[in-house]
Amino acid sequence: MQDILIRANRDGLYDFVIEGNEFASAGGFETAIPVSLFTDARAPAALVAEPQNRRGWIGNLMTAATMRQLGSILWVLDQTRITQETLNVARLAAQDAFQWMVDDGVALGVLVNLTRQSQTGIIITIQITDTSNVVSRYQTLWRATNASVIPNT
Repeated sequence: MQDILIRANRDGLYDFVIEGNEFASAGGFETAIPVSLFTDARAPAALVAEPQNRRGWIGNLMTAATMRQLGSILWVLDQTRITQETLNVARLAAQDAFQWMVDDGVALGVLVNLTRQSQTGIIITIQITDTSNVVSRYQTLWRATNASVIPNT
């Protein structure tokens, strides 16, 4: 099964890629990565006290019984300073966002590393080992005004 390719434009906004008269297909995890990271998962009460402010993708209601969510809680960190604690929370949030790949058997493993890029940006490096034991690396710049997935194989 292949995903439709989505890619960030010059403004950092994601959209479908059209080739000719058809949607382009993702050759790897190029679509799964931004969907997993930048779809809002519902925040737990420990992070966001008010239930109406916990956000979350509406489709996650369908998997509420299994406690499985698409997306991440990176959005909770949008207004925080980038400290080591913020990096630690963001790394765990990103790692959790990719757990579905291992659970569904599309990857043998996913490792996430974060480095501070600036006062307002974090570079997220994702290493995915697919079911053929091939390792692919991707880098994502996460900041409020621009996010993009860059294959870094």
